[in-house]
Amino acid sequence: MSNKLVITGILGIALAAPALYLYAPVVSANVKLHACADLREDGEQIECIFRVIESEMERGGVDPAMRVFSKAYDDFHSFASTGCHRYAHRVGDLVYYHQYLGSDGIESIEFPQSTTACGYGFYHGFLEHLIQDNPYPDFVTKTCVYLTGRLQSDMSDIAIICYHGSGHGFELAESERVPRSKWGNLHAFVDGPLARCGEMSEATAREIEECRQGVFNVIVDWMAEKQYGFTYNAARPFAPCDALPTAYVYACYYEMAQKLDSVSGLDPVVIARIAESAPTTALADVAFRVGVAGIIQQTIADGKGYEASLARCATLQRLFFEGCIASMISGLFEHGPPQREYEKPFELCAESVVADAGMSKECYTAIAFRLKRFYEPARVNDLCKKIPEDFRGPCEE
Repeated sequence: MSNKLVITGILGIALAAPALYLYAPVVSANVKLHACADLREDGEQIECIFRVIESEMERGGVDPAMRVFSKAYDDFHSFASTGCHRYAHRVGDLVYYHQYLGSDGIESIEFPQSTTACGYGFYHGFLEHLIQDNPYPDFVTKTCVYLTGRLQSDMSDIAIICYHGSGHGFELAESERVPRSKWGNLHAFVDGPLARCGEMSEATAREIEECRQGVFNVIVDWMAEKQYGFTYNAARPFAPCDALPTAYVYACYYEMAQKLDSVSGLDPVVIARIAESAPTTALADVAFRVGVAGIIQQTIADGKGYEASLARCATLQRLFFEGCIASMISGLFEHGPPQREYEKPFELCAESVVADAGMSKECYTAIAFRLKRFYEPARVNDLCKKIPEDFRGPCEE
């Protein structure tokens, strides 16, 4: 063998080594996930998955951690069916405690496009801890203005997500101060946080409303889990909202409706009946729409798809059916496979029952509205082309 060939061979090995090194962590993560499949209990599988997510985050940051998250969603029914948003939330928790604390600040944290997964659950988790530790309107304003400037071109809803997550943080901080003697007293828990939501000088009316919803989101979860003296009133779910000052009622209805799946038998017709008892048309509309989106979340978890819900929606009057379609599209996007959330919504809009009802335009418009929430502009443009040309207008605006 000539010296030239020997040198070439050595260089070939040397050049191949970095490539092998780059792929090794991915293989390692896949092997670790495969080992999780050998565990029989769902809870054990989920904890195993999070150990892999955490190790990947410590090795390479947020992006590889979210790649494991996405693969776990695809490969593990136990993971995808028991809380897509909640688990994305947990990744945000990990990033806050393992990366943000002790760092140079939020500027040093990586926020890849994949962190929009599962209704931006990552940001809810990260921000609620950040604001719990810094529950000041000026700090929220500074944080949300920064994140909006940095991320909004690719994540169109980051501003409202930031203010919503801040409402979580305000409420969690408040809970640390409420004495046990006042547990179960709604005003003792929400009056301070709601006031702070209104003190953010640069927030729009929509962003302030999102902050208020974030406050009630925490309360409603406590009601469902019977924490801090709260319980969810299955017979009259909106009774606590009706006793609040007018400015806070809508936010309360929005979040209380998230749990209507538990009292409706997952039936949109029952949701409509419950919603009709609301004192105003606007409150009835939000109760119905949010309630239906909650049903879709649960049917995805149960592995039953959307078909039965769509068939029941088709029996409702047109106004409710239109709202039902928009909410089902929303629910499918919020809880769909990361960065492939659009797949089921497109299937739904192609259903004959949608076309027969003359709802194709409304259905594809709902898709167009959601695409910009999850994807960067170039991908939105590509996905717009999947919409039939007659209904593409709202997507191209």
